[in-house]
Amino acid sequence: MKSVENLNGWTYETFDRNTPASDFGIFGSLITLWKSKWVSDALPAWRDFTFEDFAGWYGWLYVEDLIPGGNGDARYRLWGTNITNIFQVDLTGKCMSETEPGFIDPVEYKLNMKNAEEGNILHGTGPIHWQERLHKTVAFIELPLADDGFNVDKFLGGLRDITPDAQGDSSFR
Repeated sequence: MKSVENLNGWTYETFDRNTPASDFGIFGSLITLWKSKWVSDALPAWRDFTFEDFAGWYGWLYVEDLIPGGNGDARYRLWGTNITNIFQVDLTGKCMSETEPGFIDPVEYKLNMKNAEEGNILHGTGPIHWQERLHKTVAFIELPLADDGFNVDKFLGGLRDITPDAQGDSSFR
């Protein structure tokens, strides 16, 4: 682990991209897939994946296209149906900066910039402040993508409901 930030009930952890997939619990299969698309040290591009690659993750994925300019804003190319159900909003095609106040924590812009520069893995866990749904806890993972293999221009994200009474594993590790 490279760094940890705790803000507003959320924990954001940054990991080196070479951290073993087995260290990520419920996200291990997604990281294994992502790593399988690497060519030498080059990061994969979004075009390197097929729909079938994501079996088991349908509805739980999002893809952010970073907006050039260095402020960390991104447009959601994809926002899964299960994520829409949890957050009660579909962000497909919208920018982070276009979301309702309180939906995106300002730290996420800073983390996007940092992880784009360094090509790190970002993991976050916390309650849904949006619409005061603090009884729901989610975890996400963001993996850097690069059309040219080196300059991060997108993030592939996976999200899971880890509320203790939610179906499935309620722990990150």
